[in-house]
Amino acid sequence: MITNALPDIPRSYTAICEWAACVVYIAVLFRRVPPRRSVVVSAIGLAALIAVQYFDGSMPIWFWIVGMLLAFGCMYLTILFGAGTGKREGLYITARAFVLAELVASLHWQIVTFIGMRNGRFADYDWHAVLLLVATYALCFGLAWLVERGNFSQTTPTLPTASAATATVAITIVTFAMSNLSFVSTNTPFSGSMGQEIFYIRTLVDFCGFAILYAQQEQARRIEASAEIASINAQLESQHQEYLQSKENIESLGRLAHDLKHQIAALRAEVDPEHAAAGFEQIFLRQILVDGVAQSLRTRLGRECEAGLSSLLQPLHQRHGEVVRAQRRQRERHMPLGTEVL
Repeated sequence: MITNALPDIPRSYTAICEWAACVVYIAVLFRRVPPRRSVVVSAIGLAALIAVQYFDGSMPIWFWIVGMLLAFGCMYLTILFGAGTGKREGLYITARAFVLAELVASLHWQIVTFIGMRNGRFADYDWHAVLLLVATYALCFGLAWLVERGNFSQTTPTLPTASAATATVAITIVTFAMSNLSFVSTNTPFSGSMGQEIFYIRTLVDFCGFAILYAQQEQARRIEASAEIASINAQLESQHQEYLQSKENIESLGRLAHDLKHQIAALRAEVDPEHAAAGFEQIFLRQILVDGVAQSLRTRLGRECEAGLSSLLQPLHQRHGEVVRAQRRQRERHMPLGTEVL
């Protein structure tokens, strides 16, 4: 049994807190919808959360869990349509927003009840309470925005894995169950029996849950960054190996071109075309390395090889023809002399 029980958090305060948590995450996420749509969806989400909270307050105590699930569903739809997230991403973000809302609501009401106990009065909606609500919510959600802004990318979608989303939901469930355990039963090792003590436990557990979720997202970001760096390094290494292979091929072809230059010059000076043709054939059958694979020069050059060989042999055939014609004319000049002698 709870002694010195404190009043419950007003339903409107809880709805505003849950709505503000959704707005924080819509602001830090990469939005895939126009800003106008985000504003409209946020306004509808606030009205829906207030309606759900007041409807839950009118139901019996056993309906409390169902009411919390309905509030979670409203937060999920607000983030899903307000930021244009995917279903898994929306669930992942909503779980974080729910824990943040529980933390801020508990902290604010703990401060309110502490001041109320000292003043001897609890006024939910007087100007002191409203001013404290505005100050506490602005400070807490402003800090949450600053903290989470560096934990999420504003240029690329957040794509949690199935295991990460499952772990986030599990952490949220455990955090919510442990922080509200004292309201269910005070006869456990983790429950409190005093009103102020219960709110202290709730705030502390919610803060631990939020810290765990923050560390989880930070670790996921580091793993993603490490994987991206490893991929870039692998690409650079592959490009470096290709560069070295290309450099080796160029140097090999340079040496081959130097040798071929001298061999072709020697073959062009050859008078016998058959001997020159055989020499060029040996050149084109020579093995070269292309990307580490041995290939013949004829195979590598293809049709260009035949055309090049013909162009190289053409001067030799011309020279051979000139020699043959000169020898024939010389024989023809000597033939009449031989006839006269006879």
